[in-house]
Amino acid sequence: MTQLALSSTPAGTPSSVLDRLSRVSAARGAAPLKDRLANLDRWVKNDLVDFEAELAVVPRGAKVVQQAAHHLLDLGGKHLRPLCVALASRFGEGFTPRARGLAVAVELVHTATLLHDDVVDLAERRRGEATASVVYGNAASIFAGDWLLVQSLKRIAAVGVDGMLDKMLSVIDDMILAESVQLERRGKLDEEAQLRAAYFEVVEGKT
Repeated sequence: MTQLALSSTPAGTPSSVLDRLSRVSAARGAAPLKDRLANLDRWVKNDLVDFEAELAVVPRGAKVVQQAAHHLLDLGGKHLRPLCVALASRFGEGFTPRARGLAVAVELVHTATLLHDDVVDLAERRRGEATASVVYGNAASIFAGDWLLVQSLKRIAAVGVDGMLDKMLSVIDDMILAESVQLERRGKLDEEAQLRAAYFEVVEGKT
């Protein structure tokens, strides 16, 4: 890529997690890392604008499940997973409509897990605001997460990439099993090696 291409993003586009990481790197004296992150940020910033537009298409409505889902979606977030999709797409055809569909799909899965987590963890705040479970209740928050999972799988099926739906189902399966391990380990005091093994099992499955 050329420096001209990296610098061609219009001004005024939303700040991304890469931009924030670049500024943190500068503050910590890591100038080379700052420059690399800033270049990546300029490279994909337009892609993230397109992602935001695609995310806005997720159906809204008067049903409490949709309201609870959009309560969290509208709070934004780092959008690190869609960013990874945008970067990966550069190895192929670019951030095409199919890639945008997958970016939205992974963000919806992530948001669904947060809605569920906030119920399990009895959380009251998320991204600086009251959680959906506080505003709409635990049941609505759980069903909203379920609804977002369905919306995600619909988008993956519509994209039509061979094997992608099976891969996402496998990822969701791993996440649920990792959450189960975390639940089972609560309050248990084991040997350090066992604790470390369980920790990495949970982290790998949830990430």
